[in-house]
Amino acid sequence: MNPAEDAVQEVSIQTGNYSAEYGVYAGVHVNFALKSGTNSFHGSGWEFLERTSLNARNFFSPTVAPLHQDQFGGSFGGPIRKDKTFFFGSYQGFRSSSSAHIDQTVLTTAERTGDLSQDVNGNPIPIFDDPTTGQPFPLVNGKPNQIPMDRISPTALAAISILEPTPNSSGPNNWQENLTFPSPYNQETIKIDNVFNQKDTLSGRYWETKSTLYLGGGTAGNIGNNIIPVDTYCFGLTETHTLSPLAVLASRFSFNRNTEAELYNQFPQTIDTRKLFDMSIPSSIGPGDIMNTYPLFTVPGYTAMGTTGNIPLASQPDENYEIASTLNLIRGKHSVNIGFDFYRLRSGRLVNDNTNGEMTFAAGNPNGTGNALADFMLGFPDSSTVALAPIVADMRHTIADFFIADKWRVTNRLTIEPGIRYEMDFPLNEHWGRFPVFNFAPAPGSFTQLAPGQGIWQVSMRNWAPRLGINYELTSKTVIRTAFGMFMITLQSSK
Repeated sequence: MNPAEDAVQEVSIQTGNYSAEYGVYAGVHVNFALKSGTNSFHGSGWEFLERTSLNARNFFSPTVAPLHQDQFGGSFGGPIRKDKTFFFGSYQGFRSSSSAHIDQTVLTTAERTGDLSQDVNGNPIPIFDDPTTGQPFPLVNGKPNQIPMDRISPTALAAISILEPTPNSSGPNNWQENLTFPSPYNQETIKIDNVFNQKDTLSGRYWETKSTLYLGGGTAGNIGNNIIPVDTYCFGLTETHTLSPLAVLASRFSFNRNTEAELYNQFPQTIDTRKLFDMSIPSSIGPGDIMNTYPLFTVPGYTAMGTTGNIPLASQPDENYEIASTLNLIRGKHSVNIGFDFYRLRSGRLVNDNTNGEMTFAAGNPNGTGNALADFMLGFPDSSTVALAPIVADMRHTIADFFIADKWRVTNRLTIEPGIRYEMDFPLNEHWGRFPVFNFAPAPGSFTQLAPGQGIWQVSMRNWAPRLGINYELTSKTVIRTAFGMFMITLQSSK
């Protein structure tokens, strides 16, 4: 969650001496509180902008990369019922049209027609043999390495025509361009607070973000660029009950959902790539499928052509539910927090794992010419890869944490913070039983298909995490801090 600046009331950062109240991470914990409405109406508005005319030129680019960026928004809050119910809302928008300078190596005009007498630097290419005759190709106008057009494979012709841009510069980086990537972003936040009485308050928040990213795919031209829509929704409730002036119970529930997909944008999904490239691709993906895309052709020394099929996630929904409660007790010089956190996480995946097909050409191909580009033109791949079906997974994970933490003000200068935390990290599982694991015993090991809901590891009952922090104020300007802690790094923290 990354709310607008004007929606944040307070930010606190925990570093170093960690209370047992915080688990999983051993780095920095950042907490922030959203603003609430009051008995008066208040609002704000802002705008930040960047323009091409205000920027400097990239050292490697002949011109200034275009940039048009605006970040804007506003907030408004006030009473619904005086002294009882309040609202606060904010909006933040982001519009960016930035460019990235791209340098690529593509086939020269001569190479596109089968003339492989010179490389992109103008250096002579060593003479190679025709695999069908074992002899060099006949000279054409005194030039060696001339592949006749009728010998160039239909797959290579289609790849050059559809996927490979023509050179627009000289030298090894013979295709250069400032590719434009728009990045629209919208975020809305609403918070409602209600005071039931002097002992009970209820706060609810809803936060939504919709954005779209355009990323370069790392292949020739802009064919491999991906569109990535990202939608995030957060809902939370917090109830605070004052048991006594020295005891406060805060309970909360939250639900978060994030959906992300890397979608191909280069052509309609209805195109039959098998017919287009005269290829046999034995995968389950075909015309009309969201993962239908171009194959990938890799030739050493040149920028790959096509689409990288093992990167885009056609669907990636992530959800997590949380129920937590903390009881704060004040007893003399002790401030004690006792509580628990319960997380339930769900993560889905629909991943294109090279169902589009990938061909790699190499000079070491024993059935080829000894030249990778010539092998590409003639249709002699060194290796090929294709997945029969995409990866589909529906992962579930449950974590339960319990803690007790004390902040003991021993003297005005010395504070000791002992505590202990217990974490139950239940095994990750694939809900429908589509997850295999590798068992090393008995040797030599084998893959085992897990049953629906079966965990991929055993539950550990020894996840105790003791904590101890000591702060001593040596002088009014010097404080000495030391701490010890054990942390359980769960899958949630590393996903």
